[in-house]
Amino acid sequence: MDVLEQFTQPQAMGLYIALAIGYNALSLAWKEFSGKAFAPTDPVSGITIIATVYCCYLLLDTMPPVTAAVILVTFIVLVGRFGIWQHAINFNSTTYLSRGTWGLAMAINVFGVGVLILVLLRLLF
Repeated sequence: MDVLEQFTQPQAMGLYIALAIGYNALSLAWKEFSGKAFAPTDPVSGITIIATVYCCYLLLDTMPPVTAAVILVTFIVLVGRFGIWQHAINFNSTTYLSRGTWGLAMAINVFGVGVLILVLLRLLF
């Protein structure tokens, strides 16, 4: 069996959450060390938001499908707007530690939106 066939939705969501929290935790540590975070996003706010996304994900099965779908669409729009679009239009050397930290933030959020879309599709179909 192919590795990708074994990669399940909960594993994908877990990977997204781990990457996002890890990025923000490292950003917070770097900010404490050097005074500058990886990105203009406050790392503590980032951790709080991603923890909220994960808590809602864990509770999806307890919600009516319409409520779950609305929550997922809301997160897709918010991560798309503030996690992808905002990073895409605001890159400069004064707001990001490096092009690498910018690219990593973009990649994690693109992956996250993809995972959230897959969760939504699985919920609807």
